[in-house]
Amino acid sequence: MKNLTNGLATITLILASSHSFAAGINERQANQQGRITQGFLSGELTRSETHSLTLEQRKLARMEARFRSDGVLTKRERAHLRYSLRKSSSTIYKKKHNNRDRG
Repeated sequence: MKNLTNGLATITLILASSHSFAAGINERQANQQGRITQGFLSGELTRSETHSLTLEQRKLARMEARFRSDGVLTKRERAHLRYSLRKSSSTIYKKKHNNRDRG
């Protein structure tokens, strides 16, 4: 009985941690999309910058879906997603602060 309880607790922790990571990815993607929208509406991003950033976000969403398609997100896939999201965030910042205004 004790082994069964420990096993269930372990499985619950694994599922909870993978779920929280998924929520973190989705929150980060939503945050980045919001930054892109805000940048376009404020004039900080040109139409072409907005388009390229939106395409980059779609690419990240497809990558995440491809990684999750087998039902398992490996440590390497998680690391790759985190890296890609950080890189995307940096690109958004650079494009918002490059002194090109929609005119």
